[in-house]
Order: sequence, then C-alpha cells, then structure tokens
Amino acid sequence: MLVEFEDKYFESLALAIARKILDVESIAPVFENVPGDNEYPALDWLKLGNNKIPVDEFVQALVPFRGVQGSFNYVSASDVIHGRVDEKILNGTIVMIGTTTPGLFDLRAVPVVKQYAGVEVHANLLAGIIDGAIKEKPAYLIASEFLLLLFLGLALALFLPSLSPLWATMSSFGLICLAGILNYYVLWQINNLVMPLAPSILMILTIFLLKMSYGFFVESRGKRQIASMFGQYVPPELVDEMSENPDLVSFEAENRVLTVLFSGIRSFTTISESLSPGDLSLLMNEYLTAMTKIIHENHGTIDKYMGDAVMAFWGAPVSDEEHARHAPETGIAMLERLHAIQENFSARGWPLIKIGVGLNSSEMSVGDMVSQFCRAYTVIGDTLILDRDLKA
Repeated sequence: MLVEFEDKYFESLALAIARKILDVESIAPVFENVPGDNEYPALDWLKLGNNKIPVDEFVQALVPFRGVQGSFNYVSASDVIHGRVDEKILNGTIVMIGTTTPGLFDLRAVPVVKQYAGVEVHANLLAGIIDGAIKEKPAYLIASEFLLLLFLGLALALFLPSLSPLWATMSSFGLICLAGILNYYVLWQINNLVMPLAPSILMILTIFLLKMSYGFFVESRGKRQIASMFGQYVPPELVDEMSENPDLVSFEAENRVLTVLFSGIRSFTTISESLSPGDLSLLMNEYLTAMTKIIHENHGTIDKYMGDAVMAFWGAPVSDEEHARHAPETGIAMLERLHAIQENFSARGWPLIKIGVGLNSSEMSVGDMVSQFCRAYTVIGDTLILDRDLKA
C-alpha cells in the first residue's frame, strides 16, 4: 500500500484514488502493542479518514477479489475517444485506465484465474478500501491456528483409535467439513478474518491415515496370526468369526468345561499290514478328510491326529454353550458317514473298517501349549483317558 523511496512514501494507485475520493489529506498508520513487547509495536492498520485498511508488517493488504476477470464493467478506450459510449455509463463512476492486450504484458496470475488484467487488481483493491471489505490477517491468528491444531490433534489422537474404520472415516470427514464451514462462514464471512485452512485439513487427514495404517498393519497381523494359529484346528467360518472379534480369543491356558471326542479305527494294525503303503495312505487320507469335515460342520476343534485316531473338542477357542450336544451329534454323523465311504473302500479292494467313538465332558485346561521346538493348541486333564475300543 506504501513504498518508501529516498526517504519519501508513495501510495499505491488504489490507495491514492481512495484518498482523493474520500477527500482525506493524510494517511495515519495504526500500531497495535504486542503483549510483552511494548517497545516495538506492530503495524496493524492504515487509517484513511473513517476507513481502516488492514495491512501486515510489510504494509501489504490482501486483495478482495470479487471474482474472475470482468467482475467490473469494461469499456473500450477507443469507443470513449470516438464518442461511441453512452455518457450515462460513465457518469458518477470511478474510471481506471489499463491494458488487456497480452502483448502489452499487463496480464497477471492471481488466485482466481491464470490471466487477469492488472488494472482490475487495482479496481478490486480500491473497492475493498471503500467498502471495508479487505480481509484481515492479524498476528494473533497464528496463535489461534496453533491452538486449533493442538486441540484437533489431541482430540483425534485420543478418540480416533477407539472407533471402527467406518466411524473413523465419517468422523474425519465430518471434522474436515466442520473446519471448512467454520473457516469460511465464521471467520471469512462474518469476522472478515483470514486463517489458513490447509493445515487443519492436512492434520486431520494425516492422523486418519496413520490410524488406518495402524489398523491395516497391526490389526491385520493379529488376524493373520489367529488364522495361521487356528486354521488347522477349526472350520473357516469360526476362523473368520475369531478374526472379526480377536478380543474373544485367547492363546493363554485356562480352565473350561469342554466336551472331548476320541475316535479310532478298530484293529488298525491288522488293516495296515494288509495294505501297501500307498493304499494305506490313500485310505487314511479319505477317512480322515471325511471325519474332519463332519467335525468342522459341527463347530468342533481338531486337536490332533494320532495315526488312525482323531481327537477333537468343543467349547474352545470359541465358546459353545451346547458343546455337550454338538459332540455326540458329531459322533453319530461320523458313524453314518463311515457307512457311506465303505462302498468306495470295497470298490478299491480295501478292507471294511469299523471305528470306536468315545466322549467325555468335564473341566479341563485348554490353551496354547508350547516348547522351544513345538507348539499346539490342545486340552490337558486327567479326564481325557478314553477307551479307543469303546463301542459307540
């Protein structure tokens, strides 16, 4: 707004025209005392009669652009010179003369458009001085911006991790919208203040991305750990349920009332001696696959295979209030399934097999039992002694 040259101050074009129109003899600088530093007050305003023009420490003002080029009326200078313009158009107006031809190099890049007539920049500034529409960016807004960022950052850091991905996304988007509305409506429109919006939006997005990244890398690792740990024991649908609710699953050993099933092939030694190693492997593969599928369909957990024997239990790792009913139903289904696969065994010339099934419900210890060389999710207790030759 003012430029110092050879110990003299020169006004900008808009300020000079405004002073002339408002019939003001001089421009008075207004200094605001900064708390704690009264020796060097900060330049805050230029007082032009009853009008105050907010400026920064370099006596610069923010241009209040009305819009793209053409927000003010344009009249051809040639038409004025040759009398082709109605006098009523110019009567009672402020006329600023400038060029718009690209070759005369007075087209400027401004925030609203890439090419803008330099004379219209002065027109916007002049209108802002007269209308009092020049936006203010006082020094205290820096502290306000810092406090706003601090508040938003702490709020997001405390509450965002406890939200689900959907609510975290909605909350972050809502905060961005709220910050935009407050910045534009409350500060810009009502109080004529300019506070940068980008830092708030970038901080919200950064914390949101950090939260989502943490969820992806850390929580996904926990789900993969559950899937790798229990995928060999329980059916896929239970693995998915545990992955969605990892807090319900514990690797730690604990006492629970469970039902255990133990099943084995009768006279397995005699059968194995009558088959070649290849046929024995195929027979066991088909038999164990069929039995395991039945156990999984009834939400059982495979504990281990012991040669021809299958050990399974109900009630862990996912709690099952009806474990004492599901286990016997599984045993009956195993016997029924055995009759169905016997036909395939007979067609291959394999011996018919019979199985025994034992069940027991009691309190026992269940959890991840580990050593330096091996680990297994299993049950332990003195009530697990089951008779393999027990007739089901």
